[in-house]
Formats: sequence, structure tokens, C-alpha cells
Amino acid sequence: SIANTSCDPNELLCSSGATGPMCGACKTGFYYSASSRGCEPCNTVDLSSALIAAVVVLALAGLIGVVVIYPSARRPFLWVLSLPGIHPRHAVGTLKILFSTYQIIQTVSWNLDLQWPSPFSSLLAALAILQLDLPIECLHSGSTYFTQVYFVSTVPFALLLGVWLVFFLRLWLDSAPPGGEGWHPGTFALRRGKAVEDGRLSAAMDRLSTPSRTGNSPDVAE
Repeated sequence: SIANTSCDPNELLCSSGATGPMCGACKTGFYYSASSRGCEPCNTVDLSSALIAAVVVLALAGLIGVVVIYPSARRPFLWVLSLPGIHPRHAVGTLKILFSTYQIIQTVSWNLDLQWPSPFSSLLAALAILQLDLPIECLHSGSTYFTQVYFVSTVPFALLLGVWLVFFLRLWLDSAPPGGEGWHPGTFALRRGKAVEDGRLSAAMDRLSTPSRTGNSPDVAE
């Protein structure tokens, strides 16, 4: 009879693969999918392909950053600017708008639990890699919800470390003398001091060229 049938209480409250208080975690062998907004079995995802796609996206982002920062690196891509209707400022602005719009749509979908129609939902699922929606829980058979918690907690520190590495790399490249002897703290200090003096001289010249309210020339003595 129905009264004698044993059942798992979690299965009555949570969707398939979900467990924990308020069904806020996935069972072992499942991962949370942002596109479906639910727990999916690990055997339904190709983890190697997802990681390769993430590496490709990060590499493209780094390449774009190098091209934007260093003008000499733009030469292999100048043919793109020769295409009709392509302007550097307009192209960068359009990409920023598209990426921001995609981020907003994904955020609204998660917060309001929206179900988009088939063509658009397939597009969002294909672009989910841009959200770094990776099945971290499926890295190995012993992975749990805490695996993703630890991984996500280290991401800000990894990004901060990357920012500092880029900063020191640019510092080394900008401070290297023309002869190629490499970076030296004294070289950086001298160039920084010269930049400060140039800034003071420029400010003094601006004050000289701008008439004061009383009609007298400003005092440039420091």
C-alpha cells in the first residue's frame, strides 16, 4: 500500500540531484548548471571540452588586452579595420555593449528564474562559457559542493595576483633602457623623477598661459 511505501524525504522536497537545506547543494556526482538552473549528472558533461573552452576564452581575453595596451601588437590585426563599417572605437564600444547586455540577461534569468524560448535559450547555453559556468564538482569522483566553494573563493586572489603580474611586467617593459640591459630600480626611479619634474613644468607653463583674475601674471616660483 501507499502507506507502507518507503521514500526518501529529500526526493519529495528537492529536484533531482539537489540536497541540503532549501535544496541549496548538489549531490555527489552532480553539478549545478546555470543554464538549466538545476543539478545535472556529471556524466552528461564533457569536462575536458569545458576546460579547453575556458582556456581559449581566457587566452583570447589576454590577447585582446595586449593588443589594446601595446600599439606595436596591433599590426597583424590592422586588416580588420579596413573592412567596411569597422572603426576601432565603434568596434570596442559595440563589444562592450554586447558583453554587458549578455551579463545582464544572464543575471536576470538567474534571479527571476526566467525560461527563455528554445532558440534564445540554446544561444545562452552555448555562451555559458563566458560566465565561467564550469562543472567544478566533476573534477574527480570525490568532489563535493565544498570543492566549488574552495575554487570560487580562490578566484579573487588569483585575479589579484594576475593584475600584479601584469603591472610588474609592464613596469619592466617600460623601464627597460634602449640597449636592452633590463630593468633596474634606479632606472625606474630616475624616469619617475623626470616625469614628476615634467609635470611640474607643465603645470607652471599652464599657469603662465592662463591670466589671473586680477590681471597680473601668476607667480611660478615653487
